[in-house]
Amino acid sequence: MRTKMLFTLLLLAGLSPAVISAQIRDRLPINTERSMLVSELRFGQIEDQAVADSFVYLKKPGRAFLLSAVLPGAGQYYAGAKWRAAAFLGVEALGWLLWNSYDSKGNRLEKGYIRFADQYWDLARWFEATMYYDENSLAGSHHIWVSYNPGNGELQEYAVDDSLIIKLPGIVNLAGLITLAQNGQLVPIRTRDYYENIGKYDQFSGGWYDFETYHPFDSPIDTVSVTPLRDNYLTRRLRSNEALKMATNFATIIMFNHLISAFEAVIAAKRYQPKETDVSWNMALISDFRERQPIRGLRLSVAF
Repeated sequence: MRTKMLFTLLLLAGLSPAVISAQIRDRLPINTERSMLVSELRFGQIEDQAVADSFVYLKKPGRAFLLSAVLPGAGQYYAGAKWRAAAFLGVEALGWLLWNSYDSKGNRLEKGYIRFADQYWDLARWFEATMYYDENSLAGSHHIWVSYNPGNGELQEYAVDDSLIIKLPGIVNLAGLITLAQNGQLVPIRTRDYYENIGKYDQFSGGWYDFETYHPFDSPIDTVSVTPLRDNYLTRRLRSNEALKMATNFATIIMFNHLISAFEAVIAAKRYQPKETDVSWNMALISDFRERQPIRGLRLSVAF
């Protein structure tokens, strides 16, 4: 009896490690080919989904934006939209061409009316006209500035108004101002406002050389003060200003062309898709190295 019990215990003791080891192996993963294949498939699906959700563009929208911001159309060309690239580049080239044309014309006309005014408008004549014509006055709504040379080498600037007579030493009336202007001690400061005022406002009409011809001392008060010289000058300024305004308009068009092209290039880059060929072909040699002549033929395949 004792011998049977001892044998039974020894048998159980021998089988226990095997049972325990089997249970542990059942709980641990087994790297079989099937389990590894399933794992790879699951990982690939997750990786493909992550790539699909990451919005990876074949063309970089930021680069397209910068290219077109510098040169309109460059971003579109980078993104494959060549017709739109040509359109934006054409607008850019035409804009610069027209801007240069109108800007050059406006500056040329501006130099022309400046020379005209320097030749046919005189400060001394205007001072003299203020003595006889009420419409010409030092105390008008607008002013021109003059530079006074007292003779010591230091120039002084004054706005021409009623107080100018008392500001200048030794001057007591308009005749003194006329003398200073004739001697070159009092000269107008020729700013943009100066060239606008002498033509635009009746207050300065007496400075034109033909003013007295068309406005004799006994002329009616309501006589039109636009003389032929003044009218010619106003026409010249108008043409110059119109040309410079057109140049400004084309500069604005150029600026907007850069902005529109830059933002449109971003859209083009995001929509970029490589072109797929409609027909593909493949050529290969047919070989069999078991034969003495291993090259057995040529294979050509065409896919539509």
